Amino acid sequence: MDTGGSAVTDAGQDVGPSASCDDTAPVAVYYRRLNLTSQVRFAFKVANLSNRSIPLRDIKTRYFLTNERSERNASIQYGDICCPDNNILNRVSVAVVSMASPAAKADTYLEVSFDALAGNLDANHSVEVEVTFGTSGADQSDDYSYIASATAAQTQWDTCPYSTSCRSLRSCAMTVLVGGALVWGDPP
Repeated sequence: MDTGGSAVTDAGQDVGPSASCDDTAPVAVYYRRLNLTSQVRFAFKVANLSNRSIPLRDIKTRYFLTNERSERNASIQYGDICCPDNNILNRVSVAVVSMASPAAKADTYLEVSFDALAGNLDANHSVEVEVTFGTSGADQSDDYSYIASATAAQTQWDTCPYSTSCRSLRSCAMTVLVGGALVWGDPP
């Protein structure tokens, strides 16, 4: 499921108490830059670090970018809950949101969310999503959430978040809201 060209008006900046990007947060985000093309392409995992199950419908993840070409096309390429693997591709969507108050390296964000049938993210489990944005001419290097060094090999990525080698893939430049409250990340 994707927005396929729909635009959304910004509901405001991420709100709530200051989010955390450490082991005390209930969730963590791991980011992987996919091969560079003229599109924005990335993968991320949201790991449930709490001791309770979180309904996926309550989770929204934001990737902040500069939308040089006023693109509105975004799609989900992959959606999976681990472990055991549970394909939820048809339960994930992405909205292109123009920010009411643009910031340095961000005038737009991609908000990834899950529908009511996506299920739960159990404690010590993660959900992985791959996103593609734009049709051509995007410069991902000037995006707030872009991390040039996050180029993990597939074998390393597959072990995340359960390996110490994954710490370098944690991203505080993406945010996670649970039930509307900011629980991870530093918005621009």
